[in-house]
Amino acid sequence: MTGILKTQRAINAAQQRADELRQEAKQLKRAIREGSGRLKAQSERLCGQVVLHLLRQGTPASQEAIVAQARVMASGREQEALDLLLEQLRDIPRPDTRSEQITQDPNIKFLLGETLTQTSICEPAEYREAAASSIKVTDAFFASSPETLREHLIRVIAEEGPISYGMVYTRVRKIWGLAQAVPAMKDAIKSHLTALRDGGHIAGDQESFWPIDHKTVPRRRSKSFREIYGSELIPKVELRAAIVQRLIRVPSTKHEITASVAEQLSYELKSQGLKARIEDEIAQMYKAGDIVAKRL
Repeated sequence: MTGILKTQRAINAAQQRADELRQEAKQLKRAIREGSGRLKAQSERLCGQVVLHLLRQGTPASQEAIVAQARVMASGREQEALDLLLEQLRDIPRPDTRSEQITQDPNIKFLLGETLTQTSICEPAEYREAAASSIKVTDAFFASSPETLREHLIRVIAEEGPISYGMVYTRVRKIWGLAQAVPAMKDAIKSHLTALRDGGHIAGDQESFWPIDHKTVPRRRSKSFREIYGSELIPKVELRAAIVQRLIRVPSTKHEITASVAEQLSYELKSQGLKARIEDEIAQMYKAGDIVAKRL
């Protein structure tokens, strides 16, 4: 009987100790959560102070700058928060760097992304210039009404779009028989083009314009055209269209794409400027997910 009582007391004591351990475990978990929360809050507060300091100094808030400045600004009691901040910064992916590495890799081939897989195949068209003789003017440029100027701009864009700012200047200058486009004339043209785009009369981006609902395709330039106009006047949207036409046919490396785009537009790749523009468009399309990379 005595042995049974001792055993029961031992069981009761063990149960009591187990209850105490469970309570201690709960308290420990609560302390860890609270400590983690305080630590995270300290880390975020430290990061905010660092970024604000860098911005006030005019310094770009890159990961490297944040790390260096955080080490300087962290006090002794914030050491754990600093360690957490540095750990979090190391875990932040750098998509731009990765994108650049991928688009510069000669062994990577690119394919169209899902957003462009329904694009139809088409052959390059012939580039058609807007003829100055088809547009008649009676007044000097600055004596013409805004309605007249915008009507002529719409006509030029309808005939030659997509067309770059620089080419628009040239066309308008020839329409009015001017030897060169003076700054005031360029400003006026740019203002009218912006108003037409904002009003929904034409479409465009930061460097070129085209008719509403226009389907952009690569265009071949004649030898005489290429002798007068450099590749820098090729609209960005046309470079993109040429890239798409290459990739809709076959997966290609960066070098194969640049060579194909230049061929579709009838330019040679002697120009480093054209090559750089094509490569930049490849990188932008990759970052946007319009094209995807695959090591074949």
